[in-house]
Amino acid sequence: MNSISVTGSIPLFQIYLNQIAVIQIAVGDVDNDQVVRCRFATQIPIDECGNICSDLTNASIDPVFCFITWTPVLRPSDIANGLNSSTYVAAITVEDFVNESSTTPLSSVPHQVLVYVSYKPVNACASKPNVTSFPRRNLACYGKLNQNR
Repeated sequence: MNSISVTGSIPLFQIYLNQIAVIQIAVGDVDNDQVVRCRFATQIPIDECGNICSDLTNASIDPVFCFITWTPVLRPSDIANGLNSSTYVAAITVEDFVNESSTTPLSSVPHQVLVYVSYKPVNACASKPNVTSFPRRNLACYGKLNQNR
């Protein structure tokens, strides 16, 4: 008996214009006995994605590790309307197979994410986060284990 693959990600990725972006999609097989692969959804032979197929022009997807690589651009229609950001939809299909050489999936699972593209703000990532304190809520003591016992 086969359980279908599982997939997930944050629903919205924010990436910056003209900077190569890598978007990771989490996938897995509950049975842990099948090979899981990813691909962009298609309209042929079955419409898997309606009018959002190929929304990420020139993007590539790694079928094994399920990450999308893309250099984002603004939509021409958004530029024409004076906008300085664009939102895209990535439609992905996750499939599990009996083994590495199999080409017939046991199951297919759809997954969509939004990709928000904008100019990088001037001071974005200018400073690293800094942890200034670590409150001990229960006032527990933290000690070093003596390994000479």
